[in-house]
Amino acid sequence: MREPNDLNWLDAPPASAVNAARDLLSELGALDAEGRLTPHGRLVAQLPLAPRIAHMILAGAARGQAGEAADLAIVLEERGLGGQSTDIEERLRRLPGDRGQRAGQARKLAQRWAELARRLQPANSQTVSPALLLAEAFP
Repeated sequence: MREPNDLNWLDAPPASAVNAARDLLSELGALDAEGRLTPHGRLVAQLPLAPRIAHMILAGAARGQAGEAADLAIVLEERGLGGQSTDIEERLRRLPGDRGQRAGQARKLAQRWAELARRLQPANSQTVSPALLLAEAFP
């Protein structure tokens, strides 16, 4: 089943939203030109995350930086972790010192995402900055 209209929706999404989703998945390399899942798309689907974030963590894992990418995902997804700054790198630096139950749970979740990504995506030793990982999620 490749067409959203083939699903039994309570309320079907607008065509513009379906087209935007397809465009994004294509940009991320998750769909091919015919709209089928690519091998990368199958990996993205195995991470319990939004496609942008799953793609970013897999890209990090491919570079041997699954943990860094997962920490970035937590900072993006969980408001206030690592502080309130709009500077993502500052929040990433402050994340390990962030105390409290919520921060501890978030770091454990990030570790699970990173472990799963490492199992799914073979790594090489290329190191990139958080900004380049972020660009993977938001091309």
